[in-house]
Amino acid sequence: MRKIAMRTPFLVVVGALAVLPLPTAAQTCNITLKDANIWTGAGYEKRSIAIKDGTFVAPAAGAAGVDASFLYLTPPFADAHNHRIDTAKPGDAIHTQALAQGIYYALNPNNIRPDGPSLTGTAGLVDLQSAGGGLTRPGGHPQPLYEGLAAGGILGDLTAADLPGKAFHLAATPDEARAAVGKVKANGAAVIKLYLLDHDRPDGGDGLSAESFTAAVAEARRLGLLPIVHVESAADVRLATAAKVHALVHLPYLIDKDRDVADLLLTAEDAAALAANGIAVVPTVTLSHVTYDGEKLGTIQSVQRHNLKLLKDAGVRIGLGADRWTLNLHDELVFMRALAIFDGNDVINMATANGAHIAFPGRKIGKIAEGYEASFLGWFRPLNRAWAEAREPVIGMRGGTLLNDGFALLAKACSSPEQVEP
Repeated sequence: MRKIAMRTPFLVVVGALAVLPLPTAAQTCNITLKDANIWTGAGYEKRSIAIKDGTFVAPAAGAAGVDASFLYLTPPFADAHNHRIDTAKPGDAIHTQALAQGIYYALNPNNIRPDGPSLTGTAGLVDLQSAGGGLTRPGGHPQPLYEGLAAGGILGDLTAADLPGKAFHLAATPDEARAAVGKVKANGAAVIKLYLLDHDRPDGGDGLSAESFTAAVAEARRLGLLPIVHVESAADVRLATAAKVHALVHLPYLIDKDRDVADLLLTAEDAAALAANGIAVVPTVTLSHVTYDGEKLGTIQSVQRHNLKLLKDAGVRIGLGADRWTLNLHDELVFMRALAIFDGNDVINMATANGAHIAFPGRKIGKIAEGYEASFLGWFRPLNRAWAEAREPVIGMRGGTLLNDGFALLAKACSSPEQVEP
């Protein structure tokens, strides 16, 4: 009886709101949300926040507004490693699905991108930071992968001969690496993907050599590009750290190659160096969980736990992304929680503020605070106690524009003249 009594007001509120007309198009709001439960990074804090011209501002004294006391608000999700969210036109099914799941920002670290800057702020599309083709050695990853896709017809009319300079850039020497960086810059990208795959092996591995990598990072910095790096060994991590890159978009783990586990284990000094240089990490733990099982998976998980525990203790910024065509940030969130290293607050910050920083550093997103872009997701319960509902926010706003409002929670207030001023 007590449980029913506690839920009755909630059901009445939802029932009353559900009869309001649904928004027929994206609506821009200037409004005050009163007594909302707002995510701070350490938990929820009940307070009011106002939205004006797409930005969070301080509520004016005595301002009219809407009761948001039943909403739990977090910043939107930012997927920090997603190859499926790509350049598209509004109405694209992948973008529509991502927006419905609260993924308003994403980083695609390697794609075939059109010339020009990444698109942001387009209704119906995820705000996407796309890198275009990354730099690797001739024959290195991802060249064979893309050539296989082309042979299978998955890349449309593109053939293997069309791929260099689009899906990847090949660099066997430092001079070639610098020239390739210039081509990425000319394409309009703001980030650049660099591939290190066991560069310390006697054969040089399946990515850039140390010399080509170092030259590429220096040229990227000179041209204003943010270097993001694919790594597969602890030696790769150390080289990337010494170069002071923006982010690592993998962590070393045991895959089908001839490497000792010791070659994959980071040290406390490695983690401290990552933190000291402000280098973020996207672990992509999902890769192993959807590929391996049994004893092999157990060994991989032990490596992941070891490395992630060091990153946590050092305070390294961690973002979420699954790096699998059919999966996204939400799947990575599940597997990251299953490792039982991070608490709910940590994981929410990974999925929101940290991912936003990795994809769009310097942009004022990822926080519900005055001066930041007015973007949020909302649920009827605290997200860190209702993980099953993470994929289904009941409301969402980006830059002051409603994107999700399934219960018409704000649609009426946003279109009501007497309630638009904060």
